[in-house]
Amino acid sequence: MSRRLEAVIDQVRKLPEAEQDQLAEVIEQRLQTLERWLQSSGADDSPLERMARDAVREHRAGRTEPFPGDGDSGLRAERRRGAI
Repeated sequence: MSRRLEAVIDQVRKLPEAEQDQLAEVIEQRLQTLERWLQSSGADDSPLERMARDAVREHRAGRTEPFPGDGDSGLRAERRRGAI
């Protein structure tokens, strides 16, 4: 998760539960819209593009695991440093 998103989520945690639920609904609707757009725009994609989109979808749904050996010395550390 990006630092920016973590900061926003920290702010959301401070809101009353009813406002958190309203915000969750807005975010969920936006993600569903994005998902529908991704599905509808994929008709002419190559098999590799479809696999990449499926991988992102799986990751967002929390159904992925870290690659073995990809700890802080791997890509995540480089991303945090802004190298990637």
